[in-house]
Amino acid sequence: MERLWRLIYLADELIGAGAPASLRERCSAVLRDQPVMALTGFLNAGLDAGTCVAELISSGLAVAWPTVPDGTRAAERLGSTVPAAAAVLCSRFLAEPPGPDRDRSADLLDAALVQCGPNLEAVLDGDRDPSAQVGQFGPDAERMAVLSAEQVEAVWRAAAVVPQALLDADTRAVAARQMFDARRSAELARAAREATSIVRSAERLVAASPYRAVAAQIAARRHPGGKGGWLALPAMSASLALVARITARGNEACRSFERGWRDCWAGLARQAPDLAGIDLVLAEALIAGADRSRPAEETA
Repeated sequence: MERLWRLIYLADELIGAGAPASLRERCSAVLRDQPVMALTGFLNAGLDAGTCVAELISSGLAVAWPTVPDGTRAAERLGSTVPAAAAVLCSRFLAEPPGPDRDRSADLLDAALVQCGPNLEAVLDGDRDPSAQVGQFGPDAERMAVLSAEQVEAVWRAAAVVPQALLDADTRAVAARQMFDARRSAELARAAREATSIVRSAERLVAASPYRAVAAQIAARRHPGGKGGWLALPAMSASLALVARITARGNEACRSFERGWRDCWAGLARQAPDLAGIDLVLAEALIAGADRSRPAEETA
């Protein structure tokens, strides 16, 4: 599996050197057919965490709903290296309501809480994300956009942001800064042109699903004045992550939408992998929290 991930990573160069144009999709199809092995394959692929997030999305595995993995060690290791992939791998565990005879899933949950922090526990308990608005590009981002790079850095130092657990507010702020700094890149410029349309369509899909309450996460990320362009990129990231994890539960309308915008989403993840990864973890946690709180007869 790690070789397939490497082939996807090198696909553009290999295709340019004469490999079939379908190389990336052929490798992705094999990975999608064996999601547990594919996701744990990141551990030995030799790729950095940001690249893994982008490939998780581009391969279509961000919408996977894997069977429960046999052991916990690989899942725990994955949680400390590529948390977004671990969230997908352990999604069935996360969605199970608390109860007896869950020693294995309890171990995984404990490891996830150490990695992600108390916000994860709140969301899995069915509460709204306590830091949902962190990462929004609002008036503060607009003001920073007219500053020089040196001035932005001075403002950032003054804010004394200290990243800690994955879902803590300061960690998300650092991830949003990565996206802000890359906002003029070609891939984010392309994404920005579609961001408003993507967010609106995703909100309608989420509202029509059994998980309509999680649309609050998208609303929290929108610019308070409804402005689009690069200011809508954080909401776009949250939107596509939620659509992907609803797709994993078998929603065909979401599946079609995610497939149509997958390349655009992967481009966003290549430039802002930290926020894209955080949003996938959050999306899975929010939807798993909703699954946990639904009556048993609804989930049977």
